[in-house]
Amino acid sequence: MEGKAIRYAVRINDGPEQTVNYATEGRSEEWKENVLRNQAIRNTSHIVDKKVNKPSTSGLWMKVL
Repeated sequence: MEGKAIRYAVRINDGPEQTVNYATEGRSEEWKENVLRNQAIRNTSHIVDKKVNKPSTSGLWMKVL
């Protein structure tokens, strides 16, 4: 992990890889909640292309960057 950001890539089925950058500013409210919980939680949205994705197959692929 470089610096203070967490980066990962998500691909749904055979769709394009989508990169997520996750970082909090030091001592922000979000950072404080993450420390108290001992985990970081964030919702992300991803594009699912119906032309690329076949209804008969499904899968979620994740890679730490």
